[in-house]
Amino acid sequence: MADLITDLKEIARLSDLNWDRNVDFRTFLKCSSRWADDGKLDALVHEILAEVTAAIDCTACGNCCRELGISVEDDEIERLAGRMGVSAEEFESRHVAVDNDYGEKFMPETPCPFLGGTLCTIYEDRPSVCSEFPHLHKNDFSSRLLGVLDNCSICPIVFNVYEELKRRTGWRPRR
Repeated sequence: MADLITDLKEIARLSDLNWDRNVDFRTFLKCSSRWADDGKLDALVHEILAEVTAAIDCTACGNCCRELGISVEDDEIERLAGRMGVSAEEFESRHVAVDNDYGEKFMPETPCPFLGGTLCTIYEDRPSVCSEFPHLHKNDFSSRLLGVLDNCSICPIVFNVYEELKRRTGWRPRR
């Protein structure tokens, strides 16, 4: 595997600089018969993810908690409210907004109010979107590539998995 890049400013810079190439690679993955829906792509992503997460300590970063809003379900609101010793209604009024287009509840405050340094202060009770981030362990990687592209500039794990995936698939950018 190539040397990992973990500097957040460099990751953001490279992601911005290479946006068009990253979109081209997304198109390659979605359109290539070699990687179409037979599990090969997911297996390769999971293999790379295991290598990258063994080398990068997610809890030493916390950038996702500084940059992203958090979607929350009603049961998660109840759990977090209980942890804070307030009613679900009080928790919602302090920390939750509703997306007017989709009706989804989310915590829009950034950084996350529960971030302490680089660590989550509610780690055991954090919402599922947080515990599952960066979502690379899930199957159907090719169906989530727009989110992956967005997260490349935020998360060192996503950035390095995507870069290594380019290398291992033999993809070459168009000139």
